Amino acid sequence: MWKSNYGQPVLDSELSFDSQACLETYKKLAGIYGSNISEIGLASEVVNVNFFFIDIVSLSDPSLSVKKQIERIGNLNKMIGSCETYVKTPKDKISVPTGDGMAIGFLFNPQSPFQLSLELHRKLKVYNSGKPDREIMGVRIGLSSGP
Repeated sequence: MWKSNYGQPVLDSELSFDSQACLETYKKLAGIYGSNISEIGLASEVVNVNFFFIDIVSLSDPSLSVKKQIERIGNLNKMIGSCETYVKTPKDKISVPTGDGMAIGFLFNPQSPFQLSLELHRKLKVYNSGKPDREIMGVRIGLSSGP
């Protein structure tokens, strides 16, 4: 596997990926569907996935410095990464960063997105307590299940 810092593709065997994150997602899907998915495509059967979507409210506010935006994204990622539901399902989920948030697909447990949202709300309450309004981190969370 090779990656350049100059926008070159990530190579793995004979396959080329846009980024390391794309390669990791491919590896997770290959673990579920088999290593020949690049040749045959995904399975024709419908797979239901349970989704957790999140983004930070007003992150693109021009009054926030880029440094503050990056700090908030990092804090959100740390909080999600420390949630028990996220930690307990290392191989049964696919995480896709979206810039100011992420989409997480839980492959087996339909309650996982809801449990993760409850845990994250508790962590955000602690994180935001005592902060002035301009420093409070607000988030939007969406939950969904389906093919």
